[in-house]
Amino acid sequence: MFGFSISKLIFTGVAIVAVWYGFRWFRQLQEREHTRVRERAKSPRHRAYGGSRKSSSNDDDVQTMIECGVCGSYVPASNARACGKENCPYPG
Repeated sequence: MFGFSISKLIFTGVAIVAVWYGFRWFRQLQEREHTRVRERAKSPRHRAYGGSRKSSSNDDDVQTMIECGVCGSYVPASNARACGKENCPYPG
């Protein structure tokens, strides 16, 4: 019952090969999709209709946010404005 036979060894080998090729096929599908999405994001038409844009510097897009102690919302540190609630620490 638990002995090794040629048919069990062949079946195990076929199962291992099938799983191996299944993973390879799945990985290739993922890489193709990733490449397609990346190429689509680079296209001028995609950028013209609100797609992602590539800036000259990543630091231009990053802002430091600070939390309002009154309402708990986050506002840009460089342009903090009042949240409209009483005792708000920011001007405006």
